[in-house]
Amino acid sequence: MFKHEIVVSMHIPKTGGVTLKNILSDVYGEGFLWFTETNSARYTFERLRGYFKEEPSRDIKCIHGHIGYGIHKYLETIGIGCKYILFTRPIGDRLLSYYNYIMTEAVKSHYNWEDRFGWEDGISFMDWLSSCKMADQDNSLTRFLSGCENLNTDPTKYRMCREDYILATENSKNLSFVGSISNFDTEIERLANTLSWEHIPKYGRDNAYPDHRYSKDLTNEELDLINETQRFDIALYNNKLKKVTQ
Repeated sequence: MFKHEIVVSMHIPKTGGVTLKNILSDVYGEGFLWFTETNSARYTFERLRGYFKEEPSRDIKCIHGHIGYGIHKYLETIGIGCKYILFTRPIGDRLLSYYNYIMTEAVKSHYNWEDRFGWEDGISFMDWLSSCKMADQDNSLTRFLSGCENLNTDPTKYRMCREDYILATENSKNLSFVGSISNFDTEIERLANTLSWEHIPKYGRDNAYPDHRYSKDLTNEELDLINETQRFDIALYNNKLKKVTQ
């Protein structure tokens, strides 16, 4: 029997994470922690354990961030259980949203993509995706759910494979909640019921950049590239996650 449980909100980039973070912060108050960096489950646990030592009286009830599946294995060693929650969206929409976001002037100037990855100003979505130089271009849903400790690793060094997909499929069965940002308002109500919230705070749509194109606007060539490069995410979304969000 666990002395208490922590809600673990796994934020895959461009799935409403900042909006959800603000909601969770309001609901859980001082019991909420936001991890801004991309963290493996092991590293997240080490940081969380540091909070327990520094502020032993603080009752941590919810953590949120780019956190991979698997932290429950570490939490159980100190008598804490966890409930995983996850928001998702169609794979093509997520990739287009991510591309639009990282190509904004503020983000480009901050990360200096040209020097870092050799992406020229104005690189097309097709050329960007085919370059596959970021972990977030390589089956992110599978990467986060597989329990992989290399969430932010150069995908040329660690590409997702069928074994990762099989692990992600099995791990997806242990999620307490899966929601779609396509029906965000309804899904937040469902999440509130699942986690027995006393109220749903007012919220806006934060860190949302206009998505000039969606999956329905993709060319056949772009769709073929997505199907080829994101085959594990597409299979995971269609077979295991899509039906629970409808």
